[in-house]
Amino acid sequence: MYTTIVLAKISGLMCLAIGLSVLNKKSMAVIIDELLNSKNRALFWFVGFVAALIGAVTLSFYNTWSFHWPVLITILGWAALLKGVIIMLFPDSLLSYYKKLKINGIVMFGGVVALIFGIILLYKSFSV
Repeated sequence: MYTTIVLAKISGLMCLAIGLSVLNKKSMAVIIDELLNSKNRALFWFVGFVAALIGAVTLSFYNTWSFHWPVLITILGWAALLKGVIIMLFPDSLLSYYKKLKINGIVMFGGVVALIFGIILLYKSFSV
């Protein structure tokens, strides 16, 4: 149970920070534009590596499917791992796909979802 609480606190704080940062539309638009238009593909691959690493570490400590709130940790771990592996395996395809999408709406939606996950995880982990 202690590992679950620690992972929930860390994941909750990170989700909250990511969700709040995405709400700053101007700054996020510049960051996304720079990442997508960068000539440095190694940076994009490294982003995938870090995401996969975070997902793998999270899942090595907690990979339990249940009908309780800690399942959010498992979902975040698998999402990070899959996103990271996909970015590392198909960086150019993924970059061109991202460029075709309406990035602002998708990023804002992801930010709101991260914010909700963060609030739930922080509330549950600090109220135990």
